[in-house]
This record gives sequence, C-alpha cells and structure tokens, in this order.
Amino acid sequence: MDWLAQSHQINTEIHLISLRKSPVGFHYSFVQMHNGVEIDNSHIKVNFNKKDELRSVFINRVKGLNFEPLINFSNEVVLSCHKKSINENDLVEVKHSYLIIDNLYQNCFTVSHENENGLFEYVYNSKLELTETIDKNIYACSGTDAVISGNIFNPDPLTSANAVYGGTYSDNNGANNASLTAELFMTNIDVCFDMGQYSPFTQHINVVDFAPPYIPIFTTSSTTTSFNRADNDFETLNLLYHLNQMFIHLNDLGYGDLTNYQLRVDPHGANGSDNSFYVPGGPQPSLQFGHGSFHVDDAEDADVIVHEYAHAISARAAPGTNIGFERQAIDEGFGDYIAASYSRSINPFNWEKVFSWDGHNEFWAGRTVGTNKKYPQDSQSPPHNAGQIWGGALARLHVAMGRERLDTILFASLYSYERNMNFCDAGELLVQAEEDLFNGELKAMLYDDLLEHGLICYADAGVTVIEKCKDESVALGATPLSNVLPGSIIKWEPAFGLDYDSVPNPIASSNIDTTYFVTVTTEKGKIYTDSIAVKTVRCEPYLIVKNSQNFALGLTNTIDLEISNLIGDASIRLYDVSGKLIMEDEVVQGNQALHYKSYELSDLRYGMYVFQVINSKHNETFKIIRF
Repeated sequence: MDWLAQSHQINTEIHLISLRKSPVGFHYSFVQMHNGVEIDNSHIKVNFNKKDELRSVFINRVKGLNFEPLINFSNEVVLSCHKKSINENDLVEVKHSYLIIDNLYQNCFTVSHENENGLFEYVYNSKLELTETIDKNIYACSGTDAVISGNIFNPDPLTSANAVYGGTYSDNNGANNASLTAELFMTNIDVCFDMGQYSPFTQHINVVDFAPPYIPIFTTSSTTTSFNRADNDFETLNLLYHLNQMFIHLNDLGYGDLTNYQLRVDPHGANGSDNSFYVPGGPQPSLQFGHGSFHVDDAEDADVIVHEYAHAISARAAPGTNIGFERQAIDEGFGDYIAASYSRSINPFNWEKVFSWDGHNEFWAGRTVGTNKKYPQDSQSPPHNAGQIWGGALARLHVAMGRERLDTILFASLYSYERNMNFCDAGELLVQAEEDLFNGELKAMLYDDLLEHGLICYADAGVTVIEKCKDESVALGATPLSNVLPGSIIKWEPAFGLDYDSVPNPIASSNIDTTYFVTVTTEKGKIYTDSIAVKTVRCEPYLIVKNSQNFALGLTNTIDLEISNLIGDASIRLYDVSGKLIMEDEVVQGNQALHYKSYELSDLRYGMYVFQVINSKHNETFKIIRF
C-alpha cells in the first residue's frame, strides 16, 4: 500500500477492508486511520481489471479538521454505559472510530449487540451518549420454497392497456373498476411454505410489516389467490413478483453475487406517505413503499419497485459509496433507467416515462429517461432531477445496443463506484467495463452517447498544432476549454510566452516553437490534461531554387522554382548580369500557398543570372550560376 500513499499523497494510515471480485476484475476497498482508529467517510477504492491493469482510483480525502485527542475507552467502560442489558448468551462487539461532529473528528464507539431479539448496533459519542440505533437483522423462511398463483399489474395498468392516466384509468382513492381489473394478470409467484401456510417471502425477499401504517402481511393455506388493487395484499404479491423478475435478470447476466442476500421489504410503509425509499442497513437492507388513500399505492407500479431495488443493486456492488450529490444523482439515474428498461422489456408503450402509473398524474409529475439533458449545465439539485442526465444517456444506449449488452456492462461498472464520484467518473467506468468485457467492440457507441450528454470530461487545448507568423499572437485552448470549468483550477505550462497561465484561453506570442500543456483540476481533485504545439513559420512570400547546384555544375539543364506565400498574380523573369531580360513567365491564381515552376535553360552560357518574382506587393530575387 506504500505506492498508493506515495503516488496519491495520502498522509494517513491505510487499511484494507475488503476485496471484491467481479466479471471485469478486482476491487479493493480501504479506509484511512488516525492513531490506529478508523476515520469515518475516508474510503479509498482501487480497481484493477483481470489483466492486473490499474483502471481507476477514488479517494475520499480526510478533511482538514482537527482530531479530538485519542480516547481509548476499554470495552468494559463502553459497555457499562450501554443502554441494553447483556445476558450470558449475548454476542457483543465494540468498534472505535472517528466521526465528524461539530467540525471536529470525535471519538465514537459502536456496540454490536446480538441477543434473542436479533442483531442491533448502538452508536455512542465521546461522552458515551447514545446517538443512533441500527437494526441489523435478517429474517428468512424456515420452510420450503413454493409457488402460488396471484394477480399482478404487468408492469402497470396504463402500460399494459396502452393508455394514459385519466378517466377510468385513475387512482380514484384506490378504488377498483372494470378498466383496472381488465389489466390484472394471473401468474405464478414464488413464496415460502411453512407449517401449512404460504407466506410472501423467499430466500432473497422477506416481506415484513416493520413500518407504519402497519398493515399485517397475509398468509394463506391455498395455492390460489385472487387479490385486486382494492386489497392490500395485491401490492404484496405485485412487488414480490417484480423483484423476483429482477433477480432472474441479474442471475441470467452472471451477477448472482448481487442477489445472494435477503432484502427486507414493507409493501405498506413510509408512514403512509406518497414516497418509497431504500435503506442500506448493513447486512439487512430494506425497502419501504408508500401507501395511502390520496395517491397511487407505490407497490402497484413496477417502475417504483424496480427503481428502489436498483439502489439495493448499486449498494450491493459498492457498499457504503452512495455519498455525495453527484454520486447520489448517478444512483437515481441508474434506478430510473433500470425501471424504464424493465418496463420496456414487457411492453414498450411510453416506456421512457418513469413511474408511469404512480406519477404523470395529479399527484406528481413523475420523471423520464427520454431526455437530452447534459452535464454539467443540467446537474441542478435535487439528485433526482440531476439523475435524469445519467438515466437519459443510459436509455439511448439501451435502444442502440439492447438491454442485455448494456446491463452486462453497466452492472460490471458498479463494482468500481466510490463515494463522491461525479458523472464523468460514471461515464469513464462504463467505458472501462466495456473494454474489459467486449474488448472495445462497443466503445465508439458508448463514447459518442456519453459525450453527447457531457459525460466524458476533458480538457481541450485546441488543435494539435497551430502555426503562426513571426511576432504574431494566437489564443490557445478550445471554447470551452473543458466541461468541468466551474470551480476548477487551470494551469498552462510552460508559462513562457503566455500572457496568463491560469485562464482558459491564454495568448501565446513567443517566436520559439513550444508545446504547451494544460491541466484542469476540479474541486474534487480530478485532473484532465491536453497539449498543443505552437510553431512559428515564415509568412512573407519567398522564392527557392531547388536544384541550383546541379545546374551550376552542368549536371542538369533544368531549374526548378518553389514560390511560397505569394498573394495575387505575379511575373517570373530571368535576367543576365547586364540586366538583359532573357525569359518571362506568369504565375496565375497566386493566392495558393505554394507554386512549383520548372524551366529548361540549356541555351544559357556560362555566367551569373538573376531570377525575379514580382507583382505590385512583392519583389523577390535569387541568383544562379552556370559554370
């Protein structure tokens, strides 16, 4: 790890916490430490492909804040302040870390406590005051896998009916009607069979009523159900089915490691609000779906279900990394794309509309992946809005290359994600994943689409080579110099011959040939570079006799002329030393950069002669000798 610290100027201690293997390579996660204690939000991600080539490095640098003096409370002292009693068979562990509190890295202590009620974490500050309690439990089916039949929307009533919201295709406070009933699809749904009852959870999905409004989860002894949208249990089976379809999709693409855990799901949670969300929760992440009388129940819309599950996919591939505005926006755009592409795989009607049934109505406007939003100009808050940049780019690629190929690349890129990454990082990682999986076959398609959405960040010094006349001044750099300029630091090197070295378009005036390098460093430390060569050339007209030496020695009777930078028509004349005109010719259309003329002069006697090129603006002469 010395190379990592030295090459990236990391002054803290570095500790490896995990190594993940993916279809594209190996992904190392580190934390930084102070006095042997882990620093919160100090993760470092290093990604290698299968050829052991370094692909990317992401560093969450420790902020320039002071550290509270080290407090080494013993486990006994911490546990003496623990708010829960500890029984003989309980499993207890204490972890010491530095967290930022009041602009200071303070000592915090986390107690992991497992007893007959499950596993919970309790976070205490440096005064051993309880600040947070985290439920870490995983609930599973203790019976056997089974299948029951039940109704679902596939993916939602508007899409399957090729209809838009309104009239009989309205929520109407959750009421059922003939139009909506016609869009029910009876299908087989995986469940758990235990003690004579079928329960709606599986090896990977645990449907639990753990959040208000606390609507009990059904069980049944029958293998056939007939719930419709007026029944609360309809949403339970609907989300169970669509989540399982996404599990199948991930496994078919070879990403089973993103599904080999159990997700806790409440189909009627979020305190009854018109909102749904994902909670990472360590080894037991959870989803909650909004439920209420004055909006569409979220678990009726596969877009909502799959979007929220996309957050779980991302978190599984790169745990603990969804921190930072652009990183969160990328996750929202990822979720929008995954939802829209899933819907399109069932029915392409209005597939660009995200939350086709839940949104785009009187309750809220929904979102779309049918957008040409660009980075950085459209990356305004909140993250859900900015995320449409990423969702739109992925949707266009989805149409161009298909769901299977794009998702194979996209899921592979997730493993390399890190905290505080930006949109261009996501674009770069997508291109890298394609190179590692498809050897560049699809790179041009990816690159063009990402560039169109501003998702390839760059510095552009301008044309590769610029030629100027002596004492002429020229501006360097393209317009714009980069798509990451706001808040970035610009540096041109060398500064010699430039009016300024820290502006996007400096003026170069040196007559010495020079290659200038520009570096654009973003606020978050990302660096983009480019170069441009400036050459000084002769701009005034001039005449060159190409073979005067051979002519002088009698080895040839032909004289070849090269006439450069001549503007306008001109005369070519040949005189002897007495001034007698021997020959005259014309150069027509003299605005060409370069002219060639060849003359056969075998009749010339020994002596000196003068060639002249002349017009109203120019008079150039050149002497030749004949021995």
